[in-house]
Amino acid sequence: MPPGSPISNRFGREVLEIAARYVAPIIWGDPTSAEDDSILGNGSIFFIECGGPVLGVTCDHVIAGWLRAKSARPDIKCQVFTLPIDPESRVLARDSDLDLATLAFTAE
Repeated sequence: MPPGSPISNRFGREVLEIAARYVAPIIWGDPTSAEDDSILGNGSIFFIECGGPVLGVTCDHVIAGWLRAKSARPDIKCQVFTLPIDPESRVLARDSDLDLATLAFTAE
């Protein structure tokens, strides 16, 4: 860690470790491909549960990237960790100016 880095001390490392518990990879591509180009795009998503439905929060550019890739290759798949999802069907709200998107999930 470079000196002065926000995660160079114990507090910073603990914050990073806590954040990592709530962030998940979201990836899309061709899971049947054995080639290096099987992953076509990716991003991150985190989850919030406040007594209602579980919300997945990601950047709008992640959803836009998925939509572009799906338009070009309708056969591709998307997943969060190992959970197959269709991001487009889960979108609750998108804002390109704020670069935010919320998606609906269940606790299961």
